[in-house]
Amino acid sequence: MQPDRLLVIDSLTQITTWIGSQIIKDEASRLVSHSQALVEDIARKRFPRPSVTVIQDEPASNRFVECFLMPLHKDSRAVQNSILPEFAGLSCCYKLLLLSS
Repeated sequence: MQPDRLLVIDSLTQITTWIGSQIIKDEASRLVSHSQALVEDIARKRFPRPSVTVIQDEPASNRFVECFLMPLHKDSRAVQNSILPEFAGLSCCYKLLLLSS
């Protein structure tokens, strides 16, 4: 996770906003408030209403987001390729980039 990023993950039943540490310091008022307004607008229009979670750049939070984005990150390559065939077509360098934290 990069500290200068804000990430919104929408899985239909849950909307998670991850806020990088530099975003918290530098642009907290404008960027965070705009993203939260967007998330609340999306959640309000959806039925059933999804849960909304906001997490900040911390090791435990990073593990949660990492597992949410790439749940296969600790499985063997064979299991990853069988569950997600698209992953098999990626180059080794790109796979390592995706799986590194």
